[in-house]
Amino acid sequence: MKEKILSTGEKSMQFKKIYRGCFIVGMAVMLCCSCGKDELKEHYEQGGTYLEEGKYDEAIKEFDQAFNDAGDSKASKNNKKVYRSQAIAYYKKGDYKKAVSLFQYALDIDELSEIDLDILKYKVLADQKMGDYELAIEDFDKAIALDKENFELYFGKYFAQVKIEDTAGASATLEAAREISGKGDEYKFNLSKVYYYMEQYDVAIAGFKEAINNGIKDAYYFLGDAYYKSGKYDKAIECFKKLLGEETTQDLGLVYNQYGNCYMKKENYEKALELFKKGQKIKNTEWMKPLKYNEVVALERLSRFDEALKVCESYLKTYPDDASMSKEKEFLESRITN
Repeated sequence: MKEKILSTGEKSMQFKKIYRGCFIVGMAVMLCCSCGKDELKEHYEQGGTYLEEGKYDEAIKEFDQAFNDAGDSKASKNNKKVYRSQAIAYYKKGDYKKAVSLFQYALDIDELSEIDLDILKYKVLADQKMGDYELAIEDFDKAIALDKENFELYFGKYFAQVKIEDTAGASATLEAAREISGKGDEYKFNLSKVYYYMEQYDVAIAGFKEAINNGIKDAYYFLGDAYYKSGKYDKAIECFKKLLGEETTQDLGLVYNQYGNCYMKKENYEKALELFKKGQKIKNTEWMKPLKYNEVVALERLSRFDEALKVCESYLKTYPDDASMSKEKEFLESRITN
């Protein structure tokens, strides 16, 4: 079987930093604004409570009762907040199309323009969940226009362009990010990430080492992956091992996936298998799919075809449209039959 090791894990975790604390802070700010009527405000606040509790249907019903029918500026501000919050509820429950529509309704209201950036940061997530990367790119551009010094917006746009194979556009986005001016440890760390995405690994590695020395523990992941992509697997392993002992914002499922990939390259399939399985135990990891895929690859490399087939069949129940795994299933079945 042709080897397929998924090692582009950096993609999802980068843009998540934009949203850390976004909902809690946003709700706090908005609750300070008057809804015009006590009853509307009560529905809005109750909807926010349900939203934080994960009761999305209940939240949506409350927000439905919070809209203001008046046509003045105060009513528009109220409705913009409600659209935003209701869109988040639909996003959380997985109705991305409805979420995108409501986020756009909120953006179309001219009042409260100071929360447009916050809305756009949510909307690009829903755009991409829908698979509409062209729309996501448009929204990233709008967000960048509001916050030109935000590296994470450029990284998000870059990944969307990579997704649609817009190589020239992706390169241009990184070049634009490289032009951001600034100073300080966090700025230098982000600039090193630009060089990392540009595949200028020697420059990036030097920057990540400096970031680690300055206490930025998240840099361990990027340093490890830069070493991995440079073929320096032992150094990469060292970084991933250290990272697992630190408190960071990284998805540990991703770390285990890349950690295991290093051992796959070193042909130590037993150790790789161990790490892929550990990664699957991480709660709420977004890297379950590549971890499970790579588990099948490791088992196949170990000639444990019966086990590999069982994992393969389980994988296809969850991800039935994966053509490469369907081919792997045929391969495993032929090995067991023979």
